[in-house]
Amino acid sequence: MVKNPSYSGITTEFWNSLDAICSRDEWTLWGTPNCGKGQPQQVIGTGHGAAPSRFRGIKVGSAFKGN
Repeated sequence: MVKNPSYSGITTEFWNSLDAICSRDEWTLWGTPNCGKGQPQQVIGTGHGAAPSRFRGIKVGSAFKGN
């Protein structure tokens, strides 16, 4: 597991390297519970969910240099 990773590359190659995703039990909602705008306060979800995933052959912490 890598904390705060950075990567760059070609989108289709990145997503094609995905070979495992955890189950619904590991899914977590990230972000804030509301947008924080309006008077009175508006309540609308602004986060998104994600589950731990495994990618093969992705260089982490380096810039994409192309061919």
